[in-house]
Amino acid sequence: MSSTSGVKEPTAEEFTTFITFTDIMVWSKLKGSIIYPPSQQGSLLTAIGADIDISIDEFAAIPPDEFDQLLCETWYYSASEVQDDGLSTELCI
Repeated sequence: MSSTSGVKEPTAEEFTTFITFTDIMVWSKLKGSIIYPPSQQGSLLTAIGADIDISIDEFAAIPPDEFDQLLCETWYYSASEVQDDGLSTELCI
């Protein structure tokens, strides 16, 4: 972690384990699944306009200012992590 930022960076060892976008989502500790749209992972995938096959390179190519705007203005997710847990209508920003 940078001393001037709250951003967590993967270690060199963690970085070598990233093969798919799903690997990054698991590492980031976002809840849910990329195949379950109401969850944090699934709704982020939807917000960036991607599908399950997005590559790490495609995700990394999103300009930082666009990604920041997306997180602040577009990304809404529910507290739900799995289907039928009763939390899919509780939206978070």
